[in-house]
Amino acid sequence: MGNNQLRSSIAVLALGLSSTVHAAFVGVFGAANANQWFDAAVGFSTVAFTGLPEGTQVTEQYASQGIHFHLPPWGTGNLVQASEVMYPQDGWGLLGAEVIKMTFDTPMSAFAAYFPGSAEFEFYSGATFLYSRLRTGDINNFAGFTSSQSFDRVMMRADVPVNFGVFADNVYFSPVPAPSVLALAAVAGCMRGARRR
Repeated sequence: MGNNQLRSSIAVLALGLSSTVHAAFVGVFGAANANQWFDAAVGFSTVAFTGLPEGTQVTEQYASQGIHFHLPPWGTGNLVQASEVMYPQDGWGLLGAEVIKMTFDTPMSAFAAYFPGSAEFEFYSGATFLYSRLRTGDINNFAGFTSSQSFDRVMMRADVPVNFGVFADNVYFSPVPAPSVLALAAVAGCMRGARRR
């Protein structure tokens, strides 16, 4: 096998692996479509950044919900802001300096956020990169993702240029359903089907 054939084989293999990984994620975009994500996400939790004083640096305030916010290496960012214009969901949001990094105590199957402006969403399982998607838009922008592949870390990155940072209005996340929840959902689906007959 020549070098060119070997390179082509490696490229095809890499393309096949990346498309398999990316195929696990389904996105819903735009505030007008947000209900599609909310209907699909099972048992989601919400972080709205309300109830904290403006300027609070968010790290472990939501640990009881199983989500942790990490500061970037330079140690500043994740600041709570109040603005009804920037954060129309409830007037409160989070400003990250280039990145808002979130990790979860348990594997997740769905994640969504309202956010003003632009953000690139990256998903990881441990140290393994799974998927990314850049979304740009207006003040009340929405991106929601569901995945058949579990993840435990989400990074919201600022689009280039990063001078203005990255913003999150509300974030939503849903754990991988327990087998008993999946079994109940299957039984309920069967019962609905039987009633229709």
